[in-house]
Amino acid sequence: MRSLPVNITPRLILWPRRGRAVLAVAVLAALAACVATRPAPRSLTLTEAGVTIAGPRGFCIDQSQSRDGASGGFALLGSCAALASDPTAPRPAAPAVLTATVTPSDLAARPLSRSFPQMKAFFLSPAGRAALSRAGQADSVQVQAIETQGDLMLIRLTDTAAAAGARVQPESWRAVMGVNGRIVSLSVLGLASRPLSQANQRALAVDFANVMTATNTAAR
Repeated sequence: MRSLPVNITPRLILWPRRGRAVLAVAVLAALAACVATRPAPRSLTLTEAGVTIAGPRGFCIDQSQSRDGASGGFALLGSCAALASDPTAPRPAAPAVLTATVTPSDLAARPLSRSFPQMKAFFLSPAGRAALSRAGQADSVQVQAIETQGDLMLIRLTDTAAAAGARVQPESWRAVMGVNGRIVSLSVLGLASRPLSQANQRALAVDFANVMTATNTAAR
């Protein structure tokens, strides 16, 4: 089974290093209103990373949990109404936690779909499952399915790793795509208290990817 080239950082692609702490904050953003009003933009341009992050309707950026740098970027999205402490602001049809991770890679300099067979083999390997894990543990992840649609790869997985007290569904979907010469990984996490069906999670992942494509195409 072939591994990914050394110019790609698998762990960063799928889950940020401080992902467990971020996830705990994210669940609060998805469920509860904040005590003070704060900006909750619909999109965020990661200047250093070279990508604009935007999510489906009802999702806004949590600026306090987002970062930007030449080595990549990360953004967390939750309910606009909750993040802005504004009940009149848009909210998603069902609460969920969305994340976007941006990683520079030579793989994205060409159509990413050319690398899909290699990437699929990687994600099914122990190293790939560790990259998908919230805790970096291959044994905590089972890859249920990997689909490809054009230049989009969709991964359905179960992750039983602890989430630092944040109660999310073990089942989740990831979408991996190329944007502006970077690899972008999008995560959709349902809440344990209000779980999403697998069909709804998948649809949300595809919607997220479509919004990302449209946003970054318009920004050129």
